[in-house]
Amino acid sequence: MKNLLITHTDMDGVAAAGLYLYATGISDYKVIYTEPYLINEVLRRVVVNPPERIAVFDIGVNPGVFSQVLEAISSLSAKKVEIEWFDHHVWDKEWVESMRRYEVKLHVDRETCGVGVVAKHAFIKRSNVPPDFLENLVNGVCGGDLWRFDHWLSPFYIRLVRRKDPVSWKNVVVETISSGVYWDRAFEEKVLEEFEKELEELSELSKNMDFEVFEANGFKIGVVHVREDVENSFLASLVLSRVGLDVAVIVSRDGKLSLRSRNVNVRDLAVALNGGGHLKASGAKIQIPLTVKMLTAFSRKFLIEYVADLIKDNASYLKRLRD
Repeated sequence: MKNLLITHTDMDGVAAAGLYLYATGISDYKVIYTEPYLINEVLRRVVVNPPERIAVFDIGVNPGVFSQVLEAISSLSAKKVEIEWFDHHVWDKEWVESMRRYEVKLHVDRETCGVGVVAKHAFIKRSNVPPDFLENLVNGVCGGDLWRFDHWLSPFYIRLVRRKDPVSWKNVVVETISSGVYWDRAFEEKVLEEFEKELEELSELSKNMDFEVFEANGFKIGVVHVREDVENSFLASLVLSRVGLDVAVIVSRDGKLSLRSRNVNVRDLAVALNGGGHLKASGAKIQIPLTVKMLTAFSRKFLIEYVADLIKDNASYLKRLRD
């Protein structure tokens, strides 16, 4: 294997990997799907038997793992591995400088999404690209990932790939996009299936929703348990509107937190919890005590209460965004 692609598990990451393959024409490759809080482990394993080239997409670096990421990058650089990194999350200046010291070709652009960064920087060898392919793919994916929904494909793309989807399906999407196709019949069938599941789940949510609402640092905050068949951003949007929240926190049993807001900087809170992301949409992975895990088996309220207390203790990191 000459080329290793490491990408995020959502549609933006999958599309970015597919577009990179389309742009470069690479055929000998492997794709690994991961999360920002696991990128250090992925890179550490790669050091043992590295490829010639590594390309990373739609993955920001969380403070809690950055030193380990840099250590792996140093080892890979010493082995003459070419590393490219395409991202659109918030990077500290020191992180950027550290990466470039090891000759990582780092492309960070917060004005677009992951696939948009690839579209701007990876098309070196490819010519005669159909404009409708790039326009629909980039604008459609970015519209969903950045929560703008200003393209007709955005609500479909955001449902096309879910983090819970098997690797086999993500590979299908990567391969389809890498062939220059931005939408096909298989995509349509998958999205229709997701819509049906989502409607059932939302119908149930209207009757029963596990959440806790409280005020901290002058903000109205709600902690909600994740729903398997509803995208976290949709669930957050629902509770932000229904309950009139400033901040929504979606929590899963394994400790994953998704923080969403329309007018509050939630990234600083995510960073305080060793996470990261965007100003209005960030995430973190926390350790759940064994006792809370055991009690959650009987009722989700124990997990929700634990996370609510954690958010209260760190609410000072929340700041109102200026218009």
